[in-house]
Amino acid sequence: MNKLKYFVVSIAVIISAAFIYSCAKENNSNAKANIDPKVELRATNYIGEFINGLPVITVNENDMISAWETFLSNQDIEADFTTVAIEQYGSEYYVVARGNSVKSTRKVIIDVNGTDLIGDVTVTCTSTGACATSTKCVPTGMTCTACDGSGTCSKTVSN
Repeated sequence: MNKLKYFVVSIAVIISAAFIYSCAKENNSNAKANIDPKVELRATNYIGEFINGLPVITVNENDMISAWETFLSNQDIEADFTTVAIEQYGSEYYVVARGNSVKSTRKVIIDVNGTDLIGDVTVTCTSTGACATSTKCVPTGMTCTACDGSGTCSKTVSN
């Protein structure tokens, strides 16, 4: 009986490994084409790439803003963004959505190939008031940097 159990478990592991391997081999450009920020907010989303050494958002910015506003609204944070851009603070890159006296920031991960930019939505830091015009209230690990002076900084965590 133990041999039969071992055989069944072994077959299940082999099938699972084959499935994972086949999914991992998917062409990277096809993976980028399938990401739609309106459909689902995942822990990471392809947002752009380095072009001539500069970080550039290559997805539809209006769709990105809409998905971001919806995400925050579901967390009882109201925001009306007018722009989204990639900004560098120190040695780190962040994708930043801005509106009237509001700023929301997510860390940017540079993919292993060194060109693709991934928006990490695990931690989103949203600031208002004077803090929204500063380089404060940005994700650092699982926290947000504190605001100096007036304004608020709210952290939202997604899985």
